[in-house]
Amino acid sequence: MRDRAWLRWMAAGLLLYTSFMIVLLPASWIGWAAVKANIPATLFHPVGTVWRGSARATLHTPGHTRIASGEISWRINPLYLAIGRLGFDLEFLSDQIRISTNGKIGRSALDINKVQARLPVSTISLFYPLLANASLTGTVLLDSTALSMTNNSIVGAARINLESVSSSWLGRGNQGSYNINLDANGKVLHYSLTTSSGAIQIQGAGSWELFSTGKLDFDGRITAENGASPPSVLQHIGKTNPDGTRQVQWSTRAPFLPVSP
Repeated sequence: MRDRAWLRWMAAGLLLYTSFMIVLLPASWIGWAAVKANIPATLFHPVGTVWRGSARATLHTPGHTRIASGEISWRINPLYLAIGRLGFDLEFLSDQIRISTNGKIGRSALDINKVQARLPVSTISLFYPLLANASLTGTVLLDSTALSMTNNSIVGAARINLESVSSSWLGRGNQGSYNINLDANGKVLHYSLTTSSGAIQIQGAGSWELFSTGKLDFDGRITAENGASPPSVLQHIGKTNPDGTRQVQWSTRAPFLPVSP
């Protein structure tokens, strides 16, 4: 009986020690996990634990082009392990970028309850080099309250505001703000684009086949303020309607660049 009691106490001690070590897993394990999961972020000087901590971080594109350096903080809720997921709260802050999000992540699924982001429009050109010569300036505001992703589907909605956008492609003085509404229902993302203010009025809609062909298309109209001619770069796109608007229809292929969950 004494031997059995000793074994029970030893098992209890091992369980307590293991639980203690798990609770106090160092924050450096987050950096290791980010590398293993191919998350486009490099962490430096992490402090805290796996479950709650912070670090200096550099965000980069999947092609390893640097986006920004700043402070990242996180909280991870292990209670969802019973259903094979982890709850998380993340925030990234730099001089020009702010991103905050929370949700749950599993082996092959990512559920985002909320994501809010503010970043320069020029960041887009880091993902799509075609825009590198567009000299983009302005601010992107992203807001989404429900988004679910797997390896081959995405469901949810989001709103993107492009504020005070200007580009060498649009000509001097043609600064404007634009609204983009996104609606994903599986393998296809549908979007609409409207001008909220500015000399170039754009209105249209399109779709993006994220997980199959990568086909991205748009169908809309462009009008210059007060009947003026659109910038030269737009005059070669589409055809002119009888009312003076420019009908624009185009299709291209753009790869989707998800973060592996």
